[in-house]
Amino acid sequence: MSPQAEVKFNFELPQDKTEMDLILNAQNMYSAIDDINRELFRPFFKHGYNCSKISEAIEVKDFEAFMEGLHKKFLSILNEYDIEI
Repeated sequence: MSPQAEVKFNFELPQDKTEMDLILNAQNMYSAIDDINRELFRPFFKHGYNCSKISEAIEVKDFEAFMEGLHKKFLSILNEYDIEI
């Protein structure tokens, strides 16, 4: 049996809890930012997107469809890490 510890925080102000939540979620946020860089920006400059909707939008110069595809992928990445904005 491994030892367990429990830590409880009592926050005086609501923003204190919000700040603590941000600190505790820092690793998820870092990982999400890294994925966003690799999946949304790097393909544009390196090898192209593996999403047909985004690639097609680039080919036909459909900026709105391109942004919709990026936005959808962006939200998907955030969802993977349980990050709400």
